[in-house]
Amino acid sequence: MNWRRGILLAGIHLAVAVPLMVWAEATWWPFIRTDANTLTDAEKEQITEGELITSPCYGWQYCWPVNPERGEVVPMDNLPIALLSGWHEPCKRSSRIDAVVEGRLGRTRRSEIVTVSILFLGAAIQWLLIGGFPLTQPKRWWLEPGVFITACTLIGVFLVFVPYAHALARIPILSAVLAWFWWFGLLVWTGVPFGWKRAARKSS
Repeated sequence: MNWRRGILLAGIHLAVAVPLMVWAEATWWPFIRTDANTLTDAEKEQITEGELITSPCYGWQYCWPVNPERGEVVPMDNLPIALLSGWHEPCKRSSRIDAVVEGRLGRTRRSEIVTVSILFLGAAIQWLLIGGFPLTQPKRWWLEPGVFITACTLIGVFLVFVPYAHALARIPILSAVLAWFWWFGLLVWTGVPFGWKRAARKSS
């Protein structure tokens, strides 16, 4: 395993994910409960009936990004984790990871910290493995899927903060998504023959 490469990619992607997700949380943090014990009787009854409690978001303008592309960069950059967890976005429908965490802690500041921390950890592990075990080693280093996704992400992050140009960020974001499908295809292409060979060795 190439630990240095894996740590480098994990560090780059966390440097992108952490500020953007913390910024998204900060926009509605004042409206979320500090403790599940402050729930009203009606809300406690909803929990008893198995319904998730959502924090009061007084209008979408309090939690919607200045431009929607900012909210798309991080989940598209971490597509495998996003698909597995359902991701997490403030003031939107609860995802799979929200249902698990909020089912135990309610919709509180603590649950938000736990949810986001799990996503950060998942992203770090994901990029540590992708960087440490590259599926291809092309002559042109930037044609490796992990590096290409990283480049598209950095370009997308730059564009979302450029006035009047943030809509152009969808181009590198979409390119990163397509590169993920490229990576999934390579994973199947290399993984199936490897598994077949191991199974053949054991049977012989």
